[in-house]
Amino acid sequence: MKNLLTPLINLVAPPQCLLCSRDTAGEYICERCTHEELTPFDAQRRCLVCFRPLFQRGICELCKREEHPFFQQRMLWDYTPAVKELISEMKFNWNASLCYEIGRMYAPMILEYFLCENWDYIVPIPLHRKRISERGYNQCEHLCAGLTSALYSRKHTRAERTLLKRTRRTEQQALLKCRKQREKNMQGAFSCCVDITAKRILLIDDIYTTGATAREAAHALQLSGATHIDLFTLARSDGW
Repeated sequence: MKNLLTPLINLVAPPQCLLCSRDTAGEYICERCTHEELTPFDAQRRCLVCFRPLFQRGICELCKREEHPFFQQRMLWDYTPAVKELISEMKFNWNASLCYEIGRMYAPMILEYFLCENWDYIVPIPLHRKRISERGYNQCEHLCAGLTSALYSRKHTRAERTLLKRTRRTEQQALLKCRKQREKNMQGAFSCCVDITAKRILLIDDIYTTGATAREAAHALQLSGATHIDLFTLARSDGW
């Protein structure tokens, strides 16, 4: 019903920027906020594996010492107040169309970040069915759909929202401040019952903090045969 009423609502009250409340020409974010608040990272000063900041492009010392669960990990922004507000709108305010538009709008930048984007599947982090019933939708599915729509010419790459399953309901990670608590909370939370031997996967989530959710999801995909898993999130917080 909300989607059906959107055109009428826009006639009565012109769309306003979600971040600064300025009137926009039908866009969710005004041009000023897009450039000043949502400027993506400069890939030339990031680790080629985990995307941590570096003085110049290369591989950081941590990735040289430790095994990383992803071939490449990328994100657009730090978890600034503006980005926090944007993601909150995507997750909690019944704004699936915003999730789709963000995926579509930033798809060229996302592709530019990855050294190789020859994926077989683009897979969103799934929510438990009870969480979906509370929230109304999975924001990562719509983000993934928007990204995939911009890859229409790549017939071999498709979004696959049913490939990864949430096997149990977990506590909200945002409520758990300790890294060990977050890791324990996510243990065994995902499964993949499809043979994806030798497949290349791009995993999609909204925010990366400690990485417990993404690592556990990647583990489930690896158990089913995936040999190459990349990770994209909109933002990273200080907890990584």
